[in-house]
Amino acid sequence: MSDHDELLSEGEGKGGEMSTVTAALELFSPIEIQKYEDVQADLLGAKRHLEALTVTSQETANSLHNGLATVKRLAAVIEETRKGQVGPLNDQVKAYNNTWRPLTDALAKLEETAKRKLMAWQQAERQRIAVAQAAARKAQEEAQRREAEALSKAEVAKSSKTREAAMVKAEAASQQLMEARLAEPMDAPKGIKTDFGTSSSKWVWRFKVTDSEQVPRQYLTVDEQAIRRAVAEGARSIAGVEIYEEEALSVRIRG
Repeated sequence: MSDHDELLSEGEGKGGEMSTVTAALELFSPIEIQKYEDVQADLLGAKRHLEALTVTSQETANSLHNGLATVKRLAAVIEETRKGQVGPLNDQVKAYNNTWRPLTDALAKLEETAKRKLMAWQQAERQRIAVAQAAARKAQEEAQRREAEALSKAEVAKSSKTREAAMVKAEAASQQLMEARLAEPMDAPKGIKTDFGTSSSKWVWRFKVTDSEQVPRQYLTVDEQAIRRAVAEGARSIAGVEIYEEEALSVRIRG
């Protein structure tokens, strides 16, 4: 097992991460590669030293302290080198994002405006068609009523003349019924399809909080940052929170 494999075996860095590290190292300069290898070797040495060390005396405690100082020093070297590598890249990414963002923001606003206009037209069109359908159905019902009434009169007519007049009315009502059915518009389409693409509308459930105090507890999250800040500022009693002291070790390196 190589030094790097041994270090990765302690964490999650396995498999795909090995290939990622290899690819990243190809971007390093010779000086950066040398620094990486030096830190890796020192880290492996500190790892073996600290894992094998058992504190039983002031001497071994001092040795452990020195190991911790080495860990801090290596972390500082890594952070300084990493910042030197990614700083210019981050600045470049930030510059790219700031250059494109006004355009993407403008496009997002245009898209939202266009969507609102299109949905407003679709809603108005659905309303117009619904009104037309209601009028057509009312006309159908009226024509059916007149047709049934005329046929009923024809059945009970006592003379051929009366029967013929009733049948004429029935035929006229039947014609009006057919015309009313033909006049009934189809339901409004749910979308639009052109050579440029398609759009469709659907109903989706949304929400907005109207009274946060009435929201059930299972939908709330604890603001741990606010609690941490309050404890740091002196809060020692917060309902539902245990505030306690524990010893923490601070290690500083010289030079």
